[in-house]
Amino acid sequence: KTQSFLMDNGQKKTAALLIDGGYFRNAHVKYDTKYFDHIFSAISEHFCVDLEEMYYLDADYRDTPTGQGIRGRSVLSPLVKEMTNSHVRCNIRHLKHKTFRCRNCHKPQTAEMQAGVDVAFATQLLKCAINPRIDTLLLWCGDGDFYDAVAMCHDDLNKSIGLIANNNTSISSSLKPFARKNALWVLDEHLQQINQSYAVLYPSSSPARTPTSSTSTHRQQNTQTRTRTRTRTRATEARNTQRRNTTHSKGKKSSTQPLQQCHSATTGSGSKQKKNNNSVKKRNVIDNSLEKKTINERRNKNVRISHTRSSTRSRRQRQQQQQQQ
Repeated sequence: KTQSFLMDNGQKKTAALLIDGGYFRNAHVKYDTKYFDHIFSAISEHFCVDLEEMYYLDADYRDTPTGQGIRGRSVLSPLVKEMTNSHVRCNIRHLKHKTFRCRNCHKPQTAEMQAGVDVAFATQLLKCAINPRIDTLLLWCGDGDFYDAVAMCHDDLNKSIGLIANNNTSISSSLKPFARKNALWVLDEHLQQINQSYAVLYPSSSPARTPTSSTSTHRQQNTQTRTRTRTRTRATEARNTQRRNTTHSKGKKSSTQPLQQCHSATTGSGSKQKKNNNSVKKRNVIDNSLEKKTINERRNKNVRISHTRSSTRSRRQRQQQQQQQ
């Protein structure tokens, strides 16, 4: 079905904007009331509608220390404050406590998780669709779980639907059939134009910067830990190769000894080289003792295995003889 955002008289339709908080927080948007108003006006101009109702739905991460994906209080509190100043109704859902057992220690642990945000988004969408004053529904989301509710509003309730995405890759493939012709507005495509027009309209105002989400910080931390582990493994491998080479070349005289002696005589660092040689000798002695211990342990294990096999064979032979008698 082709949908038009203008009425038969040529007037603008009334619309309701629903924002998914988990999806909106990943957008590169400044948390400022004037900036939000500027974005909402650009959206209304693109879809040729009047925004009558606006809703923001998210989970309450303000009381959690880590924020579980965001920086908790430092992100959600200013965002909700600026949203309410721009006449957006914020529906912040409480977290639920979930108990589970650890895989390693098998002890019960508790964690806080979001609950009811998607259901609240779908119910609010149906409420706006039932409202006779609202003609179009604008959805700032990218989750494909809302397909059934969106399809019901579009097919059964005859509501025109517009989609708002952060970028072209962040929207689900199940929602893309609703984004035909002018029914899709991508933020990244209009972000530069919005920033330029905002700077012209409000040159003196300095909006708050977007606090970086903890997803990017977690990614940076993961990359740092990976590089650290790689460097550690490489260092350990280099040490092991050095020890192996020293053990193999213990009885052999290296050709670099006279060069080292000459270098020590010229530079006067003979005492340092003697200390290094002594430390290398100690390491070789320790490695040889460890190798001897491992060899002896293997021999003892083989002897025990052979003894147990012979005992089992003798038992079987005795049992067969008794059965024959």
